[in-house]
Amino acid sequence: MFVKICGMKTDEQIRYAASLNYSMIGVVLHNGSKRFVCIEKAKELAKCAKETGIKSAAVGLTYDEVQNVAEYFDYIQIYEPVKTKFPTIFATSEEPADNIKYEYLLYDMSRGSGAFENFKSWIEKYRETIILAGGLNANNVARIIRRYRPFGVDVSSGVEDKTGEKNFDKMRKFILQTMF
Repeated sequence: MFVKICGMKTDEQIRYAASLNYSMIGVVLHNGSKRFVCIEKAKELAKCAKETGIKSAAVGLTYDEVQNVAEYFDYIQIYEPVKTKFPTIFATSEEPADNIKYEYLLYDMSRGSGAFENFKSWIEKYRETIILAGGLNANNVARIIRRYRPFGVDVSSGVEDKTGEKNFDKMRKFILQTMF
């Protein structure tokens, strides 16, 4: 099971995610997010990810938000269907048009808000590339995986404490619930 953890802000968080065998980390470059990091910090985090052997994604709403750091990351994750020279995770809450090119399709019901809603039935035809996100946590991820059998899952707020910081115990519990 591919498991991505988004909103990483420190080397310590990345190293811990790698030690738990998360598949990928995400670094948010959208200025409106509470998980936002500046370009220089994003480059440092991408370097840490490479050193630990975990894949990384520069995350933004638009290509403009990630283009200045894209070369430092393994993937870019954006919410707009633009053609880029970088491996792309296309994030959406709607079924994508057939002409959109991406390596992975991230279906985000919450659009980064962490509010869980039921997933649409069309996601089942994208099982080989779809990553489910939006309100996932250790209490519901195993059920979601069994129900939809996605390629992967993505978590952010589901492994944070009330202050919005990553909680290592929640990170561990979440990844354990994806291994059954």
